[in-house]
Amino acid sequence: APRRREEEEEEDEEEEDEESDSESGLHGSKEVNEETMRQNYRSIDSITKHIESWEKENEDAPASNRMWYCCLHSDFIVDCANQIHYFTRTRKVHFTDHTQAEMKMKKKGWTRLVLEKPFGRDRKTCEKLNVKLSKRWPESDLFRMDRYLGKEVIENLLVMRFANRLLSPIWNRDNVANVQIIFKEPYGAEDQQRGDYFDKNGIVRDVMQNHLLQILAVLAMDAPVSLDPEDIRDAKLKVLRQVAMSNDKFDVLKNTVVAQYSKSKNGKHLGYMEERPENSKTTPTFIMAVLKLANDRWDGVPFIFKAGKGMNEKRSEIRVQLKESPGDVFGRDDDESRLHAAGPNEFVLRMQPKEEMYMKVTIKEPGLGVKPTASEMELSSRWKMEQARKDACGEAPRRAYDRLILDVINGNQSHFVRNDELEAAWAVCDPLVSAIESGYLPMTTYSYGSRGPKEADELRTRAGHLPSHLVEKDSVPLLNAEYDTLPGEEDGMTESLASKLSNAVYVSEPVVKKNKPVNEGYALSPRGYRSGDVSPQQQRSPRHSQMNARPSTQWI
Repeated sequence: APRRREEEEEEDEEEEDEESDSESGLHGSKEVNEETMRQNYRSIDSITKHIESWEKENEDAPASNRMWYCCLHSDFIVDCANQIHYFTRTRKVHFTDHTQAEMKMKKKGWTRLVLEKPFGRDRKTCEKLNVKLSKRWPESDLFRMDRYLGKEVIENLLVMRFANRLLSPIWNRDNVANVQIIFKEPYGAEDQQRGDYFDKNGIVRDVMQNHLLQILAVLAMDAPVSLDPEDIRDAKLKVLRQVAMSNDKFDVLKNTVVAQYSKSKNGKHLGYMEERPENSKTTPTFIMAVLKLANDRWDGVPFIFKAGKGMNEKRSEIRVQLKESPGDVFGRDDDESRLHAAGPNEFVLRMQPKEEMYMKVTIKEPGLGVKPTASEMELSSRWKMEQARKDACGEAPRRAYDRLILDVINGNQSHFVRNDELEAAWAVCDPLVSAIESGYLPMTTYSYGSRGPKEADELRTRAGHLPSHLVEKDSVPLLNAEYDTLPGEEDGMTESLASKLSNAVYVSEPVVKKNKPVNEGYALSPRGYRSGDVSPQQQRSPRHSQMNARPSTQWI
C-alpha cells in the first residue's frame, strides 16, 4: 500500500508538470497538442503491431531489437518516448520506471531511441526534457544525434590529434594564434516549413548550439582516458563547461556580431524580413562570436565562430591558424616578414562541400631566389583514393548518417551527445540568445549572397586573425550538385567563369570582388583567384608590378 501511494504521487506530480508546461506555452495550444498526440498514439500503436507480427513470423531470430528514430519538435519528444516505452519496452504492461522494463526486455532484445534536434529552447527547457526522459529511458538507450559528429573529418580529428607526434606538441596556446569554426550556406530560409522553424530559433539555436559547439569540444578537448564512449564524452563535457565558465567575463557587445540578410545586389533574392511578413526582427541569420576557454591549454586563444545563411558559398570548415615563427630571417633584407610574404601556417579541416584536410605551409617560390610562398600539404589523399575506387565500382559513399545509425545498432555512443553535454552547450548560448532577443545586441544587415557584414571582419581583426594567403585548396567548387550557382551574382559572370575555366571550376570565396575592373587593383587569374592586392599607384610598369606583387590575401 505505501509503495502504491508513492507511485500515485509520482504520477500526480508528472501530470502537474505537464499541465504547467502547457500553461507556460512549452507545448503550444492544448487543442493542437492533444490532436497531435492522438495521431502519434495511433501511429506508434500501428507500427508496434506491425513489428510484432513480423517478429512472430521470424521466431528463430536471436532477439527482437528495435530502434526508433524520432525527428520531432522538442514539445512532443517526451510524449512519444513514453508511448514507445509503453507499447514496445513494457509490452503493454505499465511499469513506473525503466528498471522493471529492462529486466523484461533483456530476454527480448534492446529498444533504443534516436533523437534529432532541437533539444529544448534554452538550458531550463533542456534540463526539464532530460529529467522527463530519464523517468522512462536510461541514458544508455538514448542517442541524441548530431550529424557532424559522424563526418569523416571529425572522426579523423581525434586520431590525428592524439596519434601524431607532429601535432600533439603544437596544439596549445603557445603555438596557436586563433581558431575559426565556419558554417556558411548559400541559401536562406525561403522554404515555408523550414522558415517557420528557423524564425522561431535563429542561427544560434539552429547551428551554433549543436554543430559548432560539438566541433569545438572535439577540437579542443584533452586526451580522453580511453576510447570508451563515456571517457570521450567526459573530455568533451569538460571543454563545454570551461567555455561556459569564461562567459562570466564575456562582453557580448565587443565579441559578437549578429545580422540578417537583406535583398541581394542583383535583386533576385529578397531579404529575410521581405520573404515572409511574420518573420521576426530579432531572429539572426548570421552570427560571429569570439569565445575563449578557461583552461591552461587554450588560455587567451580566441575561438571565432562564424555561421550564416544567404551567404556567397557552401562551406563548413575548421581553420587553426598558427603563430609566426620567432626570429624571422626572411624579412631582414627587404623589411617584409615571412608572415606578410606567405601568410600564417594553417591547419584546415573541411566538412563541406567536400571533405578534406590539408596544412598550409611556407615553401620557397620556384625559380631563382629564396622568396617564401604559401603552399599546401595534402592530408586526405587516402580518402580520395577510396572514393575514386567506390565511384569506379559503383559503390555508394558512406555518409555521416550511415555511420551514426550503425553506431546505434552497435550500441556505441561515442558520436552522440549526452544529456549533461547538452545542458553545458545551452549554458554557453543562453547569454547570446538573451542579448539578441532583448535587443541589447544590435542587429545589422548584409546583402544576400555576400560574405557577411563588414562588422564581422572588424571583429575578427580585433581578435587577432590574419587574412589567409590563397592556395588552391582554399577554393571551393563554383558549380556543385547541391548549389549550382553562386547567389547574388550575374548569370553572365558565372557563365564567363565557367567557359574560361572549363571543367576545373574553382573560385575563391569573395567572387563579388573579382568583378571589379583591373584598374581598381583586382584581376582574375587563370585559376579564378584574385591575382593580388596591387594598388593603381603600384601599376607603373609590368616589370614594376612583377617585382612588387604579393600573394593574394583573403578572408575566408
